[in-house]
Amino acid sequence: MALIDIVHVREEDRESPEIAGSIGSPAPGSQAESSALDVEGWVFGRSTPAVAIELGDGRRVFHRAPLGDPRPGIAAEHPDVPDAGKSGFRTTISVLAQPHLELAVQVVLRDQRRIPFVVIETRSDGRASAMPLGEELVSVVIPCYNHAHYLDEAIRSVLAQTHPRLEVVVVDDGSSDNTSEVVARYPGVEYTYQENAGLAAARNTGIRRSTGDYVVFLDADDRLLPHAVEANLRCFSENPESGFVFGTSTTIASDGASLPWTTKPRDDEDRYRALLEPEYIGMHATVMYQRSVLKRLGGFDTSFKACEDYDMFLRIAREFPISSHQEPVAEYRMHGSNMSGASDLMLRSVHAALRPQKPYVRKNKQYREAYRAGRRAWGKLYGEQLVAQIRTGISRHRWKESARGIGVLLRHYPRGILSLAAVRHRFAGSLFGRSPRSEMEEWPPRKRRPYHVRFGSLRRTTPISDIFGFDRGRPIDRHYIESFLGRCAADVHGHVLEFGDDEYTRRFGGSRVARSDVLAVEDTNPDANIIGDLANADHIPSNTYDCIICTQTLQLVYDVRAGIRTLHRVLKPNGVLLATVPGITPIRPEEGWDWYWSFTPLVVKRLLEEVFPAENMVVQGRGNVLSAVAFLEGLAVEELRPAELEHTDPAYPVTVEIRAVKER
Repeated sequence: MALIDIVHVREEDRESPEIAGSIGSPAPGSQAESSALDVEGWVFGRSTPAVAIELGDGRRVFHRAPLGDPRPGIAAEHPDVPDAGKSGFRTTISVLAQPHLELAVQVVLRDQRRIPFVVIETRSDGRASAMPLGEELVSVVIPCYNHAHYLDEAIRSVLAQTHPRLEVVVVDDGSSDNTSEVVARYPGVEYTYQENAGLAAARNTGIRRSTGDYVVFLDADDRLLPHAVEANLRCFSENPESGFVFGTSTTIASDGASLPWTTKPRDDEDRYRALLEPEYIGMHATVMYQRSVLKRLGGFDTSFKACEDYDMFLRIAREFPISSHQEPVAEYRMHGSNMSGASDLMLRSVHAALRPQKPYVRKNKQYREAYRAGRRAWGKLYGEQLVAQIRTGISRHRWKESARGIGVLLRHYPRGILSLAAVRHRFAGSLFGRSPRSEMEEWPPRKRRPYHVRFGSLRRTTPISDIFGFDRGRPIDRHYIESFLGRCAADVHGHVLEFGDDEYTRRFGGSRVARSDVLAVEDTNPDANIIGDLANADHIPSNTYDCIICTQTLQLVYDVRAGIRTLHRVLKPNGVLLATVPGITPIRPEEGWDWYWSFTPLVVKRLLEEVFPAENMVVQGRGNVLSAVAFLEGLAVEELRPAELEHTDPAYPVTVEIRAVKER
C-alpha cells in the first residue's frame, strides 16, 4: 500500500468574512495510506449556512462530504451560530500516489457559493508500507476510441478499487471526441495518444507505457467492481504459476442500470479445452495477466480487428496454467455500438483465432472434439446474428451489404444460407437487375383477409424487454431525446444545469460550457454538486443558468407546476430550457422511482405558458404508432428503420420536446 507524506495544510483565508473552521486531519508532517486519506474538521458559514465540503485538484471536484457531525465544543464557543453544533465533517478519500499533489478543499454554502477553505499538500516517493504477500503494483490499461461519454465511469471504477497500488493508463486510439479532456480531470491518470490503429495496437501501447507486474485491460465503456483487483491478486497468490487469472462479470445497460445476466466460467480442469468453446471468459476486464507472460508472447496480434483477446487467451493457455474464481469483478455495458454486435467481423475473427489451434489439437481426441464443437458453437452464435442482419438488409434493399454478409456465411457458417431461403427470390432478383417490386409481383404473397393480423413475437402479455430496450441497444426515447438536443446544441453554453449527471452537457456543449452543475435529490449521487427537490429548491439562486437540460425528469416531480416555476426562476434572462418529458411510455415502479405523470404536447404547453411567454416556446411530440408500440415492447432503435423512427404522428407522442426561452 503506497504511503503519502502530508507536507503542509494551508488555510486559504484565516480571517474570511464568509466562513470559520479548522482542519483536524490530516496533520502536517504525518503519513497516510493513499487509499485511505482521512479528512476531518469543522466549518460553518458566518452569514449563510454551510452545507458541505468538496475536495478537488484545482481542475475538478472529485469528492463531496456533507456537514453534520456533532461538535458540542464549537457550539459552546459560538452560541450565536445556530449550525455550529453540527458543523463537523469526516470523510475518507483514495488518491493515486504521486510525487506532488495539492488537494483543494472548498466549503459549499446553502446558496451554492463555493468558498476556498484549505489546501492539503502531499508528496510520495513510491514507498510502500508493510503489505501482505501478493499486493503488487497493478497496471490498468483503458483503450478508448470515441467513448469519452463512458470513460469517466471507467476511470472512477478503477480509482474506487480497494487495492491501493495502481497505475492507470488511458490510450486514446485516435478519438475525435473529448477523451483527453475527461482524462485531464483525474490527477495521476496517464494519457497517451496514438493515431487510430485498432484495439490490439492500443492494448500493446498500454503495455509499453505501464510498469506494473500485473496488467488489467478495461474497455472504456465497461466498469470494474471495487474488489476486482484485490480478488484477482488473491487468486494469483493461490496460483502463482498462472499466466492469467479471471473472475465473473455482470451486465449493465447503457445508462449503468443493472441487467439480470451474469457470466460464470464452467468447471473444467483443462482450461485450454474449455477455451476452445464459446463464452468461457465473459469479458476481457475480468482477466488479470502477468506482465512477463504478455511480454514473452509479444503482446496482442495487431492483425486482428476483433477477438485479439481470445487469441491471447488461447496462446497463453497452451503454454501456462490459467486459474479462475467465482467473484464478480467487472460490469459489461450493453449498448448499440458494442463490437460484439458486428456479427460478420466477429465470425471471421473468432475463426481466425481458432485456426492456429489445429496443430495443437490433432493428437488429442478431447481437444479435437472441443475444437469442432467450438467452431460449430461460435458459428451458430455469430452466424445466426449475421443471418438476422442479412434479412434486415434485404428487407431494406441494402444489396451490397447483404451480399458481403452472404459471402461470410458461405465461408464460415454455410448452414446459415438455408435460413435465408425465405428471402432468396427477392435477393436473387436484385442481383440480376430486377427490382424488388417486380419480384414481389412475380411471386405475390398469399392473400389474407384484411382483418387478419399476425402478432408473431408480440403475442405475449409481457414486454420483450422490461428495461426500456437497454438490453437490446439504444432505447427509442433516447433517439428522440438526443436528436432534439443535437438540433439545439448551440443553446448549450455558459453556465449549464443538468439533472443526475452532466453527460449531455459535455456531449452537446463541449468547450462552449464554462461551468456545469448537476442537481440530484439524493446526496449519494457522486456526480451531483447541488442536492434538492426541483419543486422546493429555494437554495438555488435565481437568474443563474444560461441553459438548463432537463430530460425525462418532470414526470418524477409530483408538484410539476412548482418544478417548472423553479426552472424558469433559475434561468438567466434570455436563458434556454431544453427539456423532454415522456408521452406514451412504460414505467418501472419496482425501481423505486416516484413516476407520477405522462404528458401530451397540449398539457405541456399550457403548463409552460403559466411562466414562459407563449411566443418563446416550441413544444412538439415525436413518435408514431410503430415507434410507440416498439418502445412499449422494449425494442431498440437499431430494430427500426430511420424512416420509421422519424415519421411523426401527433396522435402518438412517445416523447415531448420543449425549447423555452426566459424573457429578457
